[in-house]
Amino acid sequence: MAGNKRALSQVDGNAAQTQPPSKRASQQSAAGEENETGGYASMKKLELSQLLQERNLPCNGSKDVLVRRLEESDRSRTSVTASELTSREGSAAAQSAGRWFKYTTLCRPLKDIAAEKWAGNLDDGTPEEFIQEKDEEYNEQYDEEKGDAEVTAGATSEDGQRKSHCGRKGCICKRPASELPEHRWILTTMGYQEVARLQWQVRVRDQDEVEEYFGSDYNAYGFQEVMENQLLSFNSEFSERETAFAPARLWSIIEGFAWLLNDPLPWFHSDDPGTTLERLQMIGGAVFATLNIFEKTGLLGADSPVKNIGLVLGVLYNNTREWPGDLGVSELSWRGAMIREALQHGIEVKGQPYGIETLLDKDGVYGTQSSKGDMKWKRAFSKKHKSGSTIGGQHYVLASAMEVAVMDMASSLLLFSEVLAMVIQGAVRSR
Repeated sequence: MAGNKRALSQVDGNAAQTQPPSKRASQQSAAGEENETGGYASMKKLELSQLLQERNLPCNGSKDVLVRRLEESDRSRTSVTASELTSREGSAAAQSAGRWFKYTTLCRPLKDIAAEKWAGNLDDGTPEEFIQEKDEEYNEQYDEEKGDAEVTAGATSEDGQRKSHCGRKGCICKRPASELPEHRWILTTMGYQEVARLQWQVRVRDQDEVEEYFGSDYNAYGFQEVMENQLLSFNSEFSERETAFAPARLWSIIEGFAWLLNDPLPWFHSDDPGTTLERLQMIGGAVFATLNIFEKTGLLGADSPVKNIGLVLGVLYNNTREWPGDLGVSELSWRGAMIREALQHGIEVKGQPYGIETLLDKDGVYGTQSSKGDMKWKRAFSKKHKSGSTIGGQHYVLASAMEVAVMDMASSLLLFSEVLAMVIQGAVRSR
């Protein structure tokens, strides 16, 4: 009957068996649409053989063997397609996020130079004496160049920011990393600004800077307050983690943690080690939350546009090695876990800081199965600090409210100008 007429199909069996399957049917087969309940099983052996021939697969065997062969082929094709799609999406995400990473050089830290001299018996004094001697030398050079003009700590001028890092004559800080491609001590431009800002924040909480005494642990608590404010900043930025800009901003905060912990002993030995440990563990959580975002956006790898992953993680590992609680069972297991995570993604952690390979080998990091020190950042942070009012603040600041406000505004303007420059550069390149 005309009303019941429908197209012939081989699956129905009402077409000649010698007729090859249509291109449409073959495409559907490739997509695995026949592999629904009763799909391949309802087909005849000759039809199954023809499909296998089209896929350049063996077509001999029983019907059950042919069906199983086609099903395995479907699963393989689906897996490859999904993998290719994921790869393309990851590449696009990495390209989008990667454009926010720009780099600047900084002088090799005196602490690192001193460690090498001490290890090679190239200096008669101690590393601490070497650093103090060089600090005094560089300060004298700086004063000679600037005369008696007062240099405000954390000034927003280029000279002020250079002083906040090293103040050396012939300093290479803040030069574009592209000008010195062999120089390995680099930070993102946002990370550089973050470190300078944090160092200023620590200084305005330092009782020695104002030559007054408020208590033996005052500086330690001031330092802790800066670290807590940094954790609050991370939590705020993490809430915007889906934006292309987020990975670079989060990474600049991790860079800040790594460099600010350059001299952590007063904090490590304060009279409240429990709180210090809790903050250090939260820093580890922030590191892994960032690495997870890097992995999802294709930024965690040997060819990543994030060029200083190994350096920053190595510096952070080295700067936290003297935590007194890590003598037995590690209380900071995230330290080794973050290094192993980097190594497993093809990222080298060697050369900088000095002796890092020896330290990792001594601590047994190499060859140890990775125990991913991951944590759900939002859950862990909100558990104790949901309102954000229990940590951080300005309680230990010794500078005036006006000075703090000016510095905060200057930092915001620096960040804004950096982001604006990147946006403009991206727009020009896309033309």
